Amino acid sequence: PMKILFVDDEILNTDLYLEYFKTKGGLNAEALQSPEAAIAYIQQNKPDVVFLDVGLGEHASMNGLDVLRAVRRTTPESRIIMLSAYESYEQEAMREGAFAYMLKPCMPKQLLEFVSTIYM
Repeated sequence: PMKILFVDDEILNTDLYLEYFKTKGGLNAEALQSPEAAIAYIQQNKPDVVFLDVGLGEHASMNGLDVLRAVRRTTPESRIIMLSAYESYEQEAMREGAFAYMLKPCMPKQLLEFVSTIYM
């Protein structure tokens, strides 16, 4: 089964996404808040799709672009979709190897439909 990972410091968002992906999509979905945990998870589990927020909280040691850079070399098979409320990071994210860039707020249905267009 397809593996999906959400990396976002906003737990309410990830809880909403997880519930929707599991119930409506029947997909294996996980969520993490820590950039370091996300890098380790991606490298070890090689999820099919990673929804990665650019901003991972003011206390995080890295942002989503740092996570993207860290995993692109080791896990190129994972499609990383960057999420952000700001357009200003899009060019850098795409240059660093993001599969796509989506502006927040994103509804769970919108994200699931996007995954469907990639894989189904």
